[in-house]
Amino acid sequence: MAALLWWFGVNLIIAGAYSTAVTAAGIVLAGDFMKSLQKRIEATDGISWDIEINRIKVGETADNQYATIVLSNFSNSRVLWAQFFNGLRMIICSINFFALAIAILTFWFFVALAYFYPEEALRILTQFAEASPAELPRLIFNFLSLILNAVLIAFIFLLPINLSRFGFINHIRHANGLALRQYCNCAADGLITLSRNSGDRTIRRSVYGPLL
Repeated sequence: MAALLWWFGVNLIIAGAYSTAVTAAGIVLAGDFMKSLQKRIEATDGISWDIEINRIKVGETADNQYATIVLSNFSNSRVLWAQFFNGLRMIICSINFFALAIAILTFWFFVALAYFYPEEALRILTQFAEASPAELPRLIFNFLSLILNAVLIAFIFLLPINLSRFGFINHIRHANGLALRQYCNCAADGLITLSRNSGDRTIRRSVYGPLL
């Protein structure tokens, strides 16, 4: 426990700077997104979208009407609170990931070490067995630091590419999908997309799906 506290403590400044940067970037992006939605709401260019569920057309909507739906959900306190609690759930899932990954990585570390470098594995076990009560915390700390850094690197790479692994649910997109189904008076569920023809190509935007 002391090793864990020390490891998180010495990385507190880095974690704080990273969290501050991510939060600031999120606030800026959210502000820009809301401004772009407001411009689309006020636009009079007459762009319209076909609403498709599982690639079957179920209705149409003007772009400014869809932008109004998105802006309403993006600023809806109920939806935002649901997204906030989902973030807390992701933190719990991340802690569970750390605990499980540390146990699995520790086991396979010793298995690989014993198979490929049996002398080194024996030396490490001998150090732990012969360590005095004063030296044992230092050995445990060094080993945990190695494992925790390996797990943290894996976590940083996995988080952006597999958010659902940590329990992420995009409640804003879910709300957009529900609003479009109500707008079309369609109870069918599935992949919801907006599509329109632009010259010789079709533009599609995914709105809602089981993994979004």
